[in-house]
Amino acid sequence: MSERPQFDVTLTEGERCRRTLAVKAPAVVVAQRRNGVARKFASRAKLKGFRSGKASLRVVEQRFGSEIERLAVDELVEQALRETVAARGLRLASEAKVGAVRDEPDGGLSFEISFDVAPTVVVERLGGFRVERPSPPPAGALVDRFLEERRAESATWTPSEGSPEDGDAVTVEISRAEPEEAAAEGAPPRRYDFVLGRGQALPAVEEAVRTLAPGADGEFTVDFPAEHPDEALRGRRNELRIALVERRTPKPPPLDDAFAKAVAGVETLDEWKERLHEQFSEAAQREADAAVHAELVKLVVEANDFDVSDSMVDACAEAMIGDADDLAPEVRGDLLQRIRPEAEFVVRRRLILDHIAETHGLRAGRAEVDAYVGELARKSGTSQAKAKADLRKSGASENIERMLTAKKVHKFLEGQSEITRAA
Repeated sequence: MSERPQFDVTLTEGERCRRTLAVKAPAVVVAQRRNGVARKFASRAKLKGFRSGKASLRVVEQRFGSEIERLAVDELVEQALRETVAARGLRLASEAKVGAVRDEPDGGLSFEISFDVAPTVVVERLGGFRVERPSPPPAGALVDRFLEERRAESATWTPSEGSPEDGDAVTVEISRAEPEEAAAEGAPPRRYDFVLGRGQALPAVEEAVRTLAPGADGEFTVDFPAEHPDEALRGRRNELRIALVERRTPKPPPLDDAFAKAVAGVETLDEWKERLHEQFSEAAQREADAAVHAELVKLVVEANDFDVSDSMVDACAEAMIGDADDLAPEVRGDLLQRIRPEAEFVVRRRLILDHIAETHGLRAGRAEVDAYVGELARKSGTSQAKAKADLRKSGASENIERMLTAKKVHKFLEGQSEITRAA
């Protein structure tokens, strides 16, 4: 025979997974709980004129009445919530908030408990989409650009005459354009080093430097942007004297076997190119896969609408911002509101992917994780036992399980839709 519930509970469903319990505790239950709390106080109370734990209940209630009342209410709320959650199969997704606490005329107690429940994920459409797989740039072009960048990094710089061009390194001195007597009393010119054409200086300054030869100077009008780091110069127009102290032109090393050996540690340039081609091709494949998966998941999330709790979205938005202790409260609040749509999408995506993994048996198992760890161990030249121990210590095993599960879910979603290649 089941026990009769001690509380009269009415459950109200609010918006976005919000639930409110209106609870009435009978007078006898309230009295029993208050007496129980009072007895606990009495057993520990140290009051003047009484031995420890020997004060009467009447004296204890007179001395600690408000604390006894508060603890009794807390225990009644906790019990009512625990029993209702168990009886109705609710899954809480937020902390419970208590309100409207009232003493009833008959000696009972009424109160409300509000909380969010875990969303009920409803997924009715998983496929039937058409997604275009992006075409990556040719690996050969990427290899050529990479090699030219490495040559530029290894270039030697030679002082040169004539006006500098993009790619040249320059040393300049910049000062305010003022009458000679005023300039003599002012601050000395500031010296700067930068490479033309890389956005390291203001466009107007670069344009001025291109008109000079080493040893020459001139006066130029320069407009400073509103976001300039120097607050005194923001949004201002200044007359500057710019002197070109030195121009240096780069001389990259020849692209040959010696360069390949010095930079990459391989014997020949062809070997290096072949390795780079393979690396860029694999990276392009991964990027294309990621783009397809991101689009598929986006379409699935958009096609399946269900309520998610505000508390889950708020927690996600807070996590996206991070600590950011330097943000003013009003700035942080505004930022949280602006990123809420993105945070809600992240929550829906996580819930849907977890739902798909569970419903379709796609959760990565221990054997799959062990196999992956074994492959990592083989590539790094360590034992599988050590690799497992290191992963457990760092907590990375769970990340591997999530990664492998995500791969299986993505593969599953690919099979539900049409993946085309860009023309």
